[in-house]
This record gives sequence, C-alpha cells and structure tokens, in this order.
Amino acid sequence: IKMPAFRSPLPITPWFGKIKRQAGSRQKQAHGAIASIDTRANGRHGGTRMLKVPVIEDNDDNRDILKHQLEYLGYEVVEAVDGLDGLNQVEKEKPDLVIVDVMMPGIDGKEVARRLRADSKTKDLPIIAATVLFHTEDIHSCLAAGCNDVLSKPFTLQQLKDRLEKFSPLADRQK
Repeated sequence: IKMPAFRSPLPITPWFGKIKRQAGSRQKQAHGAIASIDTRANGRHGGTRMLKVPVIEDNDDNRDILKHQLEYLGYEVVEAVDGLDGLNQVEKEKPDLVIVDVMMPGIDGKEVARRLRADSKTKDLPIIAATVLFHTEDIHSCLAAGCNDVLSKPFTLQQLKDRLEKFSPLADRQK
C-alpha cells in the first residue's frame, strides 16, 4: 500500500494574504452597514470620537490585517513597526489602548508593556498582547510584564472585538 505524501501546512504568508484580502473586501462591504455592528467606538456614532489604537507589530502582513480589522470595527489605527516606534507613537498620539506583538527584534512587546507601566502618563493604558505564544507560562509572563490581556494568533474578528470592548474606555458608559 502506498501512503500519500505528507503535505505541509500552508505557508503563513499566503494564508495571511487571503485573510488580508477578505478583511479588505469585508471593510468595503461594511461602509453602509457598519452601524449595525456594535460600533460604540465609531466616530460617526452619536458624535463620539473614534478610539485610537496603536498596532505595534514588526510583521507587515500581521500589522496590515490587524489594521483592517480595527478599521472595520471603527477604530482609528496608528501603525508602529517595532517597540521603539510603538513607544514613540504612544507618547505622540495619546491612544485609548494598545495592541502589541510580543516577539519583536529590539524592544519586544513585554518590554514595551514594562516601559508603559513605568511612565505615569501611560501606567493605566490598557495593553493587549497579540502573540503566537500560547503556553500558560508565556501568558503569565505577558501579564506580569504589564499587559492586561493576551490575544493568541491567529484570532477571529469576534475575539478581537471582545477584547477591545473589555478594555475600551467607553465600555462603562455603554452599560
């Protein structure tokens, strides 16, 4: 009996490319219907300003996907290509919450969280770590570094939305 050849999983770049195209397509379709989604952060909803979220991610594809997802949900996105750029963007933009990749060259996501917690101006800023790390000790180390929550990659739009709502500065006003 001849066994079929083992096929390796799809390389991550084509998979993310497909999601990126889907996110872009969904974003275009949503322009008229976005109000039907819970868009309490959307700047068009009751005159409330859009919430600003820096995405600190060194991988261009991951950053682009996250940007599209956040824009689809009605957030204003500030992009940062590494930890140092992210810290500078946070200081400059005064965001409402931060999404940071954990594994980056130079200043990683945990160090970004530590530095934000050490600064009196950003010590209470919600930080969500987005990571491929999923072991309990990895999650605990992110939380110990100062992250409020951990979102494991890949994640769904609904998982992202749930995390954002959990830490949104507008969450208490909507209840």
